[in-house]
Amino acid sequence: MTSTYPELPAAFELRYLDEIQNLRQRCAQLAGEGASEGTILWAKNQTSAQGRCHQAWDSGINNLHCSIILQPEFPRSQYGEIALVAIVALGNALATHLTPMIALGYKWPNDLLIAGHKFAAVWLDASTDSKPWLCVTVSVNIQSSPEDFSIPAMSVAEAEGGTELNSKTLLETYARQFITQINTWSERGMAAMVDQW
Repeated sequence: MTSTYPELPAAFELRYLDEIQNLRQRCAQLAGEGASEGTILWAKNQTSAQGRCHQAWDSGINNLHCSIILQPEFPRSQYGEIALVAIVALGNALATHLTPMIALGYKWPNDLLIAGHKFAAVWLDASTDSKPWLCVTVSVNIQSSPEDFSIPAMSVAEAEGGTELNSKTLLETYARQFITQINTWSERGMAAMVDQW
């Protein structure tokens, strides 16, 4: 029987949330309370999600919403580079599930696009005190996208005319890619991420 939970690399510890108001806030709370590095929060649904500058983010129930907790040993000046690590990892993960000729692209600083339409984003939240932590949150429109949005939006299902991709499968692929890309970044620096972007 197939598990309803994703198979993740050993570096990760999954915490599943059926419904939550705001995944980014919950991740920051747990990180501040000392949650271990590699904790992944995976939410089926968000009711009050936020994007950049506290703008509302419309989160569909069949889309991917997850956060990874890191305990950085690198300088705070490099925290922002992890956003690029995450979005490259997410782009590579999605590319394995999308039609090869689909127009997948990036938009600075934190968006993934299909044919110029926003369908995924990455956000960072970091500690403001002496105890370092970093939350890397991603959201992907897999099955649905906002109907009323100032920036043209799309879902994977809309772009593909339907999709068998689900949040569990994408989380598995993204988690593996995240480890690959953060190791590449650690060994080769920011230039390696920019090359893939």
